[in-house]
Amino acid sequence: MVRKKFYQQPTVLFFGGAIILVIILVAVQRIPIASGGQYDGFAQCVTQSGAKMYGAYWCPHCANQKALFGEDVFNEEVDYVECAIPGQDQRAQTQVCRDAGIEGYPTWIFTDGTRLQGEQSLEKLAQQAGCAYGDAAQSGDADVLELPEDANVPELHEAPEAGPEEPQGTPLAE
Repeated sequence: MVRKKFYQQPTVLFFGGAIILVIILVAVQRIPIASGGQYDGFAQCVTQSGAKMYGAYWCPHCANQKALFGEDVFNEEVDYVECAIPGQDQRAQTQVCRDAGIEGYPTWIFTDGTRLQGEQSLEKLAQQAGCAYGDAAQSGDADVLELPEDANVPELHEAPEAGPEEPQGTPLAE
């Protein structure tokens, strides 16, 4: 009688297959399923208003701005223009950004020509874009800017009207 190799034994094959199946099932359960983000409607409204954010992949303030929306919502809904050219000096910009006169990141430009430089709160973006923000924006069925009393609104970082303070952003040249 010819003896089968260890890995060819029916019991080993059965239990080995069961272990692989369990590993696959556990892995699949850990993969997040795309669902509507908290700010999907708000991000769509900002984009539909014609607002664009200009930024750079290496800019920490741009990463913070994206995080306010949620990375997935930002990537799918917000009109974003990448200004950095990979592999070049941080002052190097794409032609689109030079033509737009971008001097620091992030910079939001609205259809009326208004520019907001540095990190902006979602409330400030809502005001400028004419979008609802808060519970109304999340449900997508209101045109009024309202914030609940207990809203966890990020700190506002806006460019000053005048004075020595700089907006919280990343300038191209230091």
